[in-house]
Amino acid sequence: MITNKVNAIVLKSGGTNCYVPFEAELQWDPIDPLAVQLILHVPDGDVVWTIGRELLHKGSTSLTKFGDGDVRFRKEAVVSSRLLVCLNSPEGHADIALNQPHVVRFLNRIEAECALGQEDLTESIDGLIEEIYRA
Repeated sequence: MITNKVNAIVLKSGGTNCYVPFEAELQWDPIDPLAVQLILHVPDGDVVWTIGRELLHKGSTSLTKFGDGDVRFRKEAVVSSRLLVCLNSPEGHADIALNQPHVVRFLNRIEAECALGQEDLTESIDGLIEEIYRA
């Protein structure tokens, strides 16, 4: 498992502008090689978002808005080293700023272990089949 702690800032929550620094963590597990966990360590308890590894890669390196749906990325206009992660859920919307160079370094560590497109999905598929049979 590869993990990386990242300083984060809530810039908008529920339509309200704010500035709330907190710690976040990125995790990648070779058992689920296509996904990255973004863990937000907030006062009410950890909030975990599962983000596609390729989506995070493209979103963290794109110079324009990237993604659609519940997770979108864009460069933060005020500070060029910030990656803005826009999260949408039934509970609301939040814009979280992450240090973009730290995210890229994290992704480079994953890439060194398992290149994009070269993931071994055997364990993931076996786990999915087990889940289906248990249901």
